[in-house]
Amino acid sequence: MAFEAQKVAEEARAKYEASLETLRTFIAEYPAISRRVDEHDGRLNVLESRFADLRREISDVIAETTRVSKRSSLDTPTDSIPLHVHRLGEFRKRDSTHATNAAISEATAPVSERPQSRVSFAEAGTEAVWRYSFQEHEAIFPVHGHWLPPHVTANRASFQEAHQFAKQLGGRLVKLLPEGIEDVESVDCVLVEPMGKILSPSEYVSTGLIVCLDGAAHESELLEEWGEVLKATKWLDSGISFALPDVSNLAAAEDLERVVEAVIKQGGFQTCILTGKGWGAQLASEIAARPRLSERVDGVVLVAPESPVPQECRQIEMPVMLIWANNDEVSPFNEIRAWYEVLGERRAPTFVKDLEDGGHDLAKLLKQGDTASQVLLFTVSCLLMGSLMITMDEAGNSDTLQLSESCARLCDELPCFLAGHVGGDPEKGVAAAISGDASRVKRRMQRLASSLREWIQEGLQERASATE
Repeated sequence: MAFEAQKVAEEARAKYEASLETLRTFIAEYPAISRRVDEHDGRLNVLESRFADLRREISDVIAETTRVSKRSSLDTPTDSIPLHVHRLGEFRKRDSTHATNAAISEATAPVSERPQSRVSFAEAGTEAVWRYSFQEHEAIFPVHGHWLPPHVTANRASFQEAHQFAKQLGGRLVKLLPEGIEDVESVDCVLVEPMGKILSPSEYVSTGLIVCLDGAAHESELLEEWGEVLKATKWLDSGISFALPDVSNLAAAEDLERVVEAVIKQGGFQTCILTGKGWGAQLASEIAARPRLSERVDGVVLVAPESPVPQECRQIEMPVMLIWANNDEVSPFNEIRAWYEVLGERRAPTFVKDLEDGGHDLAKLLKQGDTASQVLLFTVSCLLMGSLMITMDEAGNSDTLQLSESCARLCDELPCFLAGHVGGDPEKGVAAAISGDASRVKRRMQRLASSLREWIQEGLQERASATE
């Protein structure tokens, strides 16, 4: 009996000591746990605040629509509805916009699938601010959601004078005036911008510009393709503007250089991402290598370029993404080897995306696997690297180096694991990792730029976090 009692006592003491050790560990870790809880609470409060702002903005826009629609007919031509889908508003935070995205997806569904009940954006328990049925107001909701109130577009010539191609793409028409092109006084360019930039150009923070060179004229087939491209890449959601100049009547690289310069000037940017398909990709690669634009192009996206490969490609100093489908009947897929060999001789990173399906249609290529998200990450990374270099060059040896708001927005588009590669906390994101202590900002900016180059070369794959 004494032996059994001793055994029970020993077991009880062991349990007591284990519990005591657990309690001591918890007490030791409590400050860190408390800090993380506070940080999560802070982020939650920010998200809730942004969501509330978004709801108010949606209500304001819809209320304005109601007032305008009462004074004018709602018989908007269906051919003025853009094809790409851009989420309403500029609050692109995954957590805070989930409900809004669901509502917009519902609004853009086929009429036969839409609910018949009326929807209210009013706060619970208050009088409805605005009610509508999808059928009644279908004409004023573009498929891409990047809708502008009529009173905004009605007073701007670039919207009113735009041809149907520009309107259907959800943009406006600008007349470029490039100097030095023989027999050409102006070049039409469709400019599609984020809604926030159009509504408040002086306050909106843009993140970059993508200039696309496509050899085809501005016709319906091209419209459908690039509309779907904007939908898939979500460039507008990221604060990026998109420009599609009509270069179908041009042939010389020198002329396209002048057009790209004019687009950058028109948009008010310092640099751009150069994108081209087929003939346009071949010329884009050539002009990206020439000294005139080498400092103004942050990255190049080439879609099934025509051959032969310009020898100048060996001089391209910025990252290049090459996209090609095995079933391309316009630019034979077997030419990809020659392009890869030439681009691979450069010191700058090259990301090759070879696909089985999609043909010569970029919209179809983007629907293959994770291609669309990789195109977005590539363009965001290139724009961010360019912005970081400009920021560091302008700061020189100053100790007051700070992350610009446009850089911060681009950082928000990157996966959080990259924060760990510059010595930051992945839970806080990339922007937080290169902010704060001035003595570390420049070093972390340099490390981020280097990490992004390596990430592109490796194919933009998810990687494990690292610590400083």
